[in-house]
Amino acid sequence: MKRQSTLTHRRIVIPACLALAFACLHAIAGQDVGSETQKANVRSAEPLSVRELIERGQSYNFKRKFPEAIEDFSRVLVMDPKNALAFLGLGIANAELNKTKEAMSDFDRSIKLDPKNPVSHLARSLLRFESNDLKGSLADLDVAIALHPYYFPAYNDRALVKLYMNDFDGAIKDSSLVIGATSDSRQALVTRGVAFQRLGKTAEALADYEKAIALDPNDGLPYKNRGTIKEAEGDLSGALIDYKKAMEREPDNTILKNAIVGLANRIK
Repeated sequence: MKRQSTLTHRRIVIPACLALAFACLHAIAGQDVGSETQKANVRSAEPLSVRELIERGQSYNFKRKFPEAIEDFSRVLVMDPKNALAFLGLGIANAELNKTKEAMSDFDRSIKLDPKNPVSHLARSLLRFESNDLKGSLADLDVAIALHPYYFPAYNDRALVKLYMNDFDGAIKDSSLVIGATSDSRQALVTRGVAFQRLGKTAEALADYEKAIALDPNDGLPYKNRGTIKEAEGDLSGALIDYKKAMEREPDNTILKNAIVGLANRIK
């Protein structure tokens, strides 16, 4: 699931999705997966307990077998109608199947039954973000971080939400926390770079994009954004080089392709 950016190639490109994808949520929500239930990855004729069904449902979610996961979590809810983990797992599966309304209802029920589970808040924050409910997404991330203050990907997500809300100082603060605390800070560097760029702090933005490129040379986004700075400052040749590097990493990006053609014509 991705939030599509509406920005053109002439403007700064904001990262298109939260760092915390649902695939990561599968891993968090399925922390107990790995028991004897997972070893027998086939449906048994013997009745399974609530715990076994939840573990198998989590395993199905992790393997992207969402219809099977929905079946198992639905069976849990027949046996235990107030099982918060079952609603969480069901919500993740429904979200992955683009059943937004059902997923939101599932996450709401999971949070109502167990308001102290940060994973449910993280899941709902992502769904709200995808639905353009930025304030709701931010509220859920605030709760998740309060419940689990050392889960730094949530700060990364909150920085991105703040960026979309034009809270550039807030985005810089949260991104800086991630950059200072983790070794994999690529997303945070790009997010902070965009925030600096929006504030007119191009030197700081360039420094962050260059660090992001050093960490992951295969990501086209920092090249594109660095190119926008060079273009705005009149370094058309340098901008063209960056756009071409981005194009090598995103060969199907037609907007970027048109930008390269237009810039090359201006240089002639």
